[in-house]
Amino acid sequence: MSSSFPGSRRASLPRRWRRTSRRPSSLAATAVAAVVVAGLVATSMPPAAADVAATDPDAPVHRAPVNAEVVDRFRPPVTPYSAGNRGIDYATVPGQEVRTSAEGEVTFAGRIGPSHHVVVLHPDGLRTSYSFLSGVTVDEGQRVGPGAVVGTAGAVLHFGVRAGERYLDPEALLAGGPVEVHLVPVELRRPQGSAQERRWLVELVGEAVGAAWRGIGTGAELAGGALAWASDAAAVAAAEARSLAERAAATGWESLRAEVEARWAQAVVLATYVGQLPISPLFAFHVAEQWERAERFRAAQAGCTPASAPPPPASGRRIAVLVAGFGSSSEGAEVLEVDSEALGYAPGDVAQFSYAGGRTPGTGSLAGPAVSEYGPAESAGDLELAGQRLGELIDAVAVAHPGVPIDVLAHSQGGLVARLALAEDRPVSNLVTLGTPHHGADLATANLLFGTTGPGELTQSVALEATGGTLDGASTAAEQLSETSALIDELDDRALPSRTRVTSIAARGDLTVAGLQSSLDGATNVMVPLEGISAHADLPGSPLAQRELALALAGRGPTCRALGQDLALAGGISLVEDGLGLATGLGAMWLDRQVPTPAGAFRGRRLPPDLPPDRSPPARVPAATGGR
Repeated sequence: MSSSFPGSRRASLPRRWRRTSRRPSSLAATAVAAVVVAGLVATSMPPAAADVAATDPDAPVHRAPVNAEVVDRFRPPVTPYSAGNRGIDYATVPGQEVRTSAEGEVTFAGRIGPSHHVVVLHPDGLRTSYSFLSGVTVDEGQRVGPGAVVGTAGAVLHFGVRAGERYLDPEALLAGGPVEVHLVPVELRRPQGSAQERRWLVELVGEAVGAAWRGIGTGAELAGGALAWASDAAAVAAAEARSLAERAAATGWESLRAEVEARWAQAVVLATYVGQLPISPLFAFHVAEQWERAERFRAAQAGCTPASAPPPPASGRRIAVLVAGFGSSSEGAEVLEVDSEALGYAPGDVAQFSYAGGRTPGTGSLAGPAVSEYGPAESAGDLELAGQRLGELIDAVAVAHPGVPIDVLAHSQGGLVARLALAEDRPVSNLVTLGTPHHGADLATANLLFGTTGPGELTQSVALEATGGTLDGASTAAEQLSETSALIDELDDRALPSRTRVTSIAARGDLTVAGLQSSLDGATNVMVPLEGISAHADLPGSPLAQRELALALAGRGPTCRALGQDLALAGGISLVEDGLGLATGLGAMWLDRQVPTPAGAFRGRRLPPDLPPDRSPPARVPAATGGR
């Protein structure tokens, strides 16, 4: 299975799926999508009987729109406000051709919610609707013959038949049974215009979204609606990405690149979220993965240091390289709160890594490396470039100070940069990371999905202005911090260098990087009982972390602690953030497609000339920050 969409480094399939080919099956996708369909067709329009005398001998013969199994049949509700199904649902294969049941005129062809819909008005006055398409191939006002292709299917196709505002049983129509066509008022036998046709469909989609978010009285049903909505949206987004890529081959990749990346990112993130929901068939794999991460913290306790035993004093000269995180600058970085002098480093033997290259001028006085200042824009840039620059700094320090041990102390994103720098087995004695999202950050994943929408892009733009440029959710580094990023997958596949002793310190109540996301295979994993809204920023300067830093540098095990409650809290934070990320992302996707926004409208970018406004994507695919 490919790790990313061709030509895109924006989002990759989760590593655990790439290795074991675990993914939602087409049957599961069909089943959960059917839940959404059931909600969609439960409108307040009154039902109509289907078995009545035919009155039009010239009525066209209707045929099934697809060759697929019917998974849900016509079930008119008892009352106008009851649940039911006013159409039939087919279990389709994404990309399968959908054909019109008979000749007619297309009165609506467009997107509502996360998928496309087509409505065709036939000579007998009936309207047929084709919902949850991954794409459409017809235009409004176009005349189509019987069996003409109107679009491509998603995970499920909902086929409806309406006489005016009354729904009929499609299977009776397809079987050639009698249908009373004079039920259709004369004024409704003509095209009603895009606004009216859209209004009917918006009522359907709006009700489905409400059902998916509200549930029907229980948490399980709410989760089931979210799972169905997310599964259907993921399948549609993936199909859209494929369709756009094919179009790009003919019209030019650059004009469609942003939209392809946005749709693919949506598909990958939604598929990941589906696997993280408690009622998902794949949730067991997610639990197993979380358990494995927790076990690394427990395993480190086998050689723990009693809480009453002080860390041994430092001896000999050592050099410390401090690496800050996302949105940091030369003057503003939480990693500077580490008490390096108490750890045994001379003031002149401490250097802060500059994301612009070399070391910063305000920390230490090490000879050898270049000196440069940096700002939030540099620390939000490409992390692979940052890793290269950090490696060059380490090399320069080693050349200028031969034989002196070098330790790297990194906070948050800085830990990923440090791991990239150590890829070539550079001379580093200790690497200690603090609150580093070694498996990506839950908030970053949420922001990746949120940022593919107009509302998300607007929010990120406002946040960037409000924070004076320190919080750029649409930056390259922000995307790379996502659980689904290619960079995280790449680091997961890398073994830690054998010559470097690696320690990962996490805070149990960290809301920016959930504690279990800091678990690192091959490292000594330590969790400290620090919590609160600022736990992530407070971690480098906390006395708890200071003790664990001293123990790690001395080669001692972490402080002896019972970790049961700590690990449970860290896992709970991750689960809650996943749920909130899914809800926010789905809500933004739905709103975005009801009120289309030109790409880059909030960031000064212009829509490519060959993209119509209602197809406009965000120009960048962002993700959230892991802190400074």
